[in-house]
Amino acid sequence: MTVQTTAPRADILTSARLKITLLYLVMGGAIFVVGGYLVYDRIVAVIVSALASLRNLAATHATGSSTAIASIIESEIRQMNLEVGAWILVAIIVAAWLLATLTLEPVKAALEREQHFMANISHELRTPLSIMKTNAEVALMDSELTDEELAETVKSNLEEIDRLTNIIRFLLTFSSLENRLTNIQLEPVNLNKAFTKAAKLAKGKAAEKNIRLSVEPGKGELAVAGNLALLEELAQNLLGNAIAYTPAGGWIRARTIRENGNVVLSVADSGVGIPPKDIANVFEPFYRGTNTAYDKSGRSAGLGLTIVREIAGAHHAIINVESKLGKGTKIDVKFPK
Repeated sequence: MTVQTTAPRADILTSARLKITLLYLVMGGAIFVVGGYLVYDRIVAVIVSALASLRNLAATHATGSSTAIASIIESEIRQMNLEVGAWILVAIIVAAWLLATLTLEPVKAALEREQHFMANISHELRTPLSIMKTNAEVALMDSELTDEELAETVKSNLEEIDRLTNIIRFLLTFSSLENRLTNIQLEPVNLNKAFTKAAKLAKGKAAEKNIRLSVEPGKGELAVAGNLALLEELAQNLLGNAIAYTPAGGWIRARTIRENGNVVLSVADSGVGIPPKDIANVFEPFYRGTNTAYDKSGRSAGLGLTIVREIAGAHHAIINVESKLGKGTKIDVKFPK
């Protein structure tokens, strides 16, 4: 499945501005052309009608020809003004409505994303707080708690505090990322450099879970238009996600390759896999899917793949996801030529 990446906010606004300007020009041109045609058509009809009247008057040798023709022409012109004016008014109203809708569409989409994001944040923060509150209330109400039970309650609360800390840390990272993406400067970067540095940092975490991490940098200098720090962050999050959802004893294969002129960063694992219904949503903020029962620690804030999507979008890269439930996942990030 190919995932639509998100361009930086500045690029989105520039793209929207260009599209709306083009639509204004197209609709304005259409109104001008059709309106001009109607005016031309009606003027021709008036002239034809006037000539026909002249022929009839000449044939019958009737008097008052000038007055009669002027009256006919005036009547036709009034009719033409009414018809053309009505058409142009309707066209302007319809065009204004369409343009207003299209102009506000990016704003509407942004507001919906913000509302969805805030709703997810509220849920993520409320869950550990509720657990901590329940633990504290139970401890206060039960005067016969043993030292072991009290220690277990404190341990549970500490885990939830760690979870809250993780969420806040990820939020700060995500907020910082948005600012960096807005002012991103792309330059030739060797993807292998970013990839090998991220892989070096990930090896320790993989070893802690007894996961075999295979790192295969591509041959030569795999240059892409990008930002080295952001590409390192993208690779770190891809590898971190693979480690988080690969059980102990599993394997991860990370590599960079050249494919049809494009440069591809690929991370495959033998992890739990992603249910088909979840693949389209795993890049959304705080989305952890329905197949995370083995990960009871709650340490993943569900922002790793969101960060991957945002950085990929800033580099005009395409993300492709292949996954089989219980057999693993493969994520490719393809950078353009």
